[in-house]
Amino acid sequence: MDGKTFTGNTDDEGKLGWRTAGNLHDAVLVVGKEPEIRQYRIALGGVDPLDCIRGVQQRLINLKYGEVSVTGELDEATRWALACFQGASALPQTGEDDEQTRARLRERHGH
Repeated sequence: MDGKTFTGNTDDEGKLGWRTAGNLHDAVLVVGKEPEIRQYRIALGGVDPLDCIRGVQQRLINLKYGEVSVTGELDEATRWALACFQGASALPQTGEDDEQTRARLRERHGH
């Protein structure tokens, strides 16, 4: 990803996770060992703009805050995740989608 190579193993559930910058568009996943190697090109999706609640939700999900779904609504799960993010970011824990919180999301998420 982004010209860098990462190695790892799947967890007990068969998952492999890697944090990436929000502005990456593709990656190549190489699985297996010689002589049975498979390569998969992965299109990485973008995120909605930060000035809409969907963009806030996508960033909270990417940063692993709460059990948020991308609904486009400022629901209780999103408010809770926002409050957790705010607390971890030394911001007032309002659960609101304010300018200061969006600025910190941009800073921490990278786009």
